[in-house]
Amino acid sequence: MLFPDTYAAETPARAAAILVETGQELSYADLADRSVRLANTLREAGLRPGDVLALLTENNLRAFEVYWAAMRSGLYLTPVNRSLTADETAYIVNDSGAGAIVVSGATPELAKVARAVADLTPKVRLRLAYDGTVPGHDS
Repeated sequence: MLFPDTYAAETPARAAAILVETGQELSYADLADRSVRLANTLREAGLRPGDVLALLTENNLRAFEVYWAAMRSGLYLTPVNRSLTADETAYIVNDSGAGAIVVSGATPELAKVARAVADLTPKVRLRLAYDGTVPGHDS
């Protein structure tokens, strides 16, 4: 398996992923850079290989960045269905033993669930949000 860095070095502007609904593209250069930065943030927060990172998102190119950051860090990734309630989401996050959660703030509905989940997942030590602000989560 080749990491995004390989493609980023050879063809940095090439699309690593395209969101069909909007035509939005994520280049290999951006994927490599952003996933490295997130991996560093996760490490600084104390996550180590074998730890768990939860992801709550809609169809979003940022999910690829989170996935690759987890892979770079040796973390398990627990994706959480965006259609679940806050209680259901919290159950999955707690049951997985997630030490961190990354959420999308792109839609008001998802941001509301993410905010409620924060109160129900006391063992999560790092909470991050992208594409919008979510109370209790860093950018």
